[in-house]
Amino acid sequence: MGQISRSVNALAQTLRETKTLNDLIIENAADGVIAIDRQGDVTTMNPAAEQITGYTLHELVGQSYATLFANTQFYSPVLDTLEHGTEHVAQEISFPGRERTIEISVTTSRIHNAHGELIGALVIFSDLTARKETQRRLAQTERLATLGELMAGVAHEVRNPLTAIRGYVQIIRQQTSLPEHQEYLSVVLNEIDSINKVIQQLLDFSRPRQSQWQQIQLNALIEETLILVQTAGLQARIAFITELDPSLPPIVADRELLKQVVLNILINAVQAIAARGEIRIRTWQYSASQQAVMIEDNGNGIELAIQKKIFDPFFTTKASGTGLGLALSQRIINAHQGDIHVTSQPGCGAIFTLMLPLNPQGNPSE
Repeated sequence: MGQISRSVNALAQTLRETKTLNDLIIENAADGVIAIDRQGDVTTMNPAAEQITGYTLHELVGQSYATLFANTQFYSPVLDTLEHGTEHVAQEISFPGRERTIEISVTTSRIHNAHGELIGALVIFSDLTARKETQRRLAQTERLATLGELMAGVAHEVRNPLTAIRGYVQIIRQQTSLPEHQEYLSVVLNEIDSINKVIQQLLDFSRPRQSQWQQIQLNALIEETLILVQTAGLQARIAFITELDPSLPPIVADRELLKQVVLNILINAVQAIAARGEIRIRTWQYSASQQAVMIEDNGNGIELAIQKKIFDPFFTTKASGTGLGLALSQRIINAHQGDIHVTSQPGCGAIFTLMLPLNPQGNPSE
């Protein structure tokens, strides 16, 4: 009897250790794990699942999975597995987490006990948001590189004859003294200069200059840029409100390129305000390695369909715009290994947010 008792105790200890190991594996897994019972109620979830979805274990355990996720793509795979035995492997879906919509990869399977009886189902999922964003940026970079080569060729082909035209117009202007001729020729020269400006924008976009990395104070750069906008006589109808965190440490960046981005967003904000209004500029330490800039206006706002295209080259809603300002701004921020995005509702203004690393990896100043 003693031998049998010792064997049973040893087996029980082994089972406890195995269960503890399994629990530790699930608890420390990088992928999210949610388990449901045969009735479809949530029985457990690991910390990774809490982090990815934004929901806590306390909120979900004991709740009906079908009710919790009824209006999402997350609803279907695991319930399909529970009811019909269909297993889903690496199915990519969009999931509306508590704070943001994320792209996730979902794998499901049934759970059976030691007797082979069905006791529930398991959904394992990983956050694909960062990978999807990297793929999107890579595809966009390849498209822009091809587009840039085409634009550079066209710009040079146009600029050369345009330079000759401008020269001949200036000669004709010098040779005539009639006021109306002088007026017409001045208009022609101004239009040629406008075309040249567009050509220069095409060249700047297609072949951006090499970044000049240096330590800069983000707040000082914003104040310098703000002066350029305010001196244009806009302060009479637009109030500029700044909330700049004075404790921000320096960042490594290209001063002139970042100033170009901030100036472009400020000009767009001014143009979005039809009469009187205000523009808020705020900076803060977003994380240990990132600083943030927010530029908010109370103008007309931006429709969702336009927001999706707003950073595309040549997309513009302005009669005289080239559609390159925000596309170039995004390219500059991407070169700084940062991020730029917009949030807006029609009639409620727009908010542009810049995320900038303190020290981009691989910059020559390191």
